[in-house]
Amino acid sequence: MRSIPQKLRKQIAIDPRLKKCWFPGCNSLKVEINHTFIYSGRQVNAMWAFSALCEEHHRTGDDSFHKNKKTREFIELECLKNVDISSLMRAYPRRNWVQEIKYLNSKYGPATKPD
Repeated sequence: MRSIPQKLRKQIAIDPRLKKCWFPGCNSLKVEINHTFIYSGRQVNAMWAFSALCEEHHRTGDDSFHKNKKTREFIELECLKNVDISSLMRAYPRRNWVQEIKYLNSKYGPATKPD
C-alpha cells in the first residue's frame, strides 16, 4: 500500500465526499480511504482517485472493492465524476481513459461531474 502524503491527508480530512461509505445504501461513517486507481504499477495519490469505503465494502465482504469486479467498477466510475478527463489524459497518457469511461458508462450510467 502506498502511503498518503501529509498534504493530501489534510485535504481528505475536510473533503465531504470522503466522510461516508460510497457503497449504495451503506452510508457508514467509519470509512477507510481507498486508492481506487493504479497507474504504471503504483497507486494514484490524487484527490480524485480516492474513495471512501467502510471495512466491509473496502476489503472484507463478498461485495467489497477488492473482491467484486462490479463494486470496483462502480467505485471507479464514481471517482471519475470528480476529474476533468482531458487533464487525466495528460497526466496519465498510457491509459485509454475515454474507452474506460465509455465502458463504465455503458454498465453503470453516465459519469458526469457533480454540480
